[in-house]
Amino acid sequence: MSNRKTLDGRPSIFRRSTTEATEGQDNQAPGNQDAQTLEQPDSQEAGRLDSKAAKAQRIKATFYLEPGDIVAIDRMQTEEFTRTGKKPERSHLVSRAIQELAAQQDRQMASHSDS
Repeated sequence: MSNRKTLDGRPSIFRRSTTEATEGQDNQAPGNQDAQTLEQPDSQEAGRLDSKAAKAQRIKATFYLEPGDIVAIDRMQTEEFTRTGKKPERSHLVSRAIQELAAQQDRQMASHSDS
C-alpha cells in the first residue's frame, strides 16, 4: 500500500461534487424564505440582485490569449477603475468585448445582405 496522502478527510467545501453549482448560488430550499426575501428590494438592492443573477448564469471557460491581450485587459480594467472608481472583473471586460465583436459582425452581415 502506498503512503500517498489523500484528501478524503477534507472539509466538504473542498470535496468534488456530482452536481453542478453556479457562482453565487443559494443553497436554501425554495420554501425557506425569511421576511427579508419577501419584501420588495429598493432600486440599489435590485441592481445587486440583477448582478448576482447575471453572475449565476456565467459558465467558466478557459482560453489561451496572447500576452498583449492580457496587457490590454489590464489596461481597460485600470482605465475603467480610474474613470468610475469601481474595478471591473476581467471576465466582464472580456464578455463585453465578445458582445461588441458579435454586434460588429452582425452589422457587417446585414450590410452585405443589403447589397
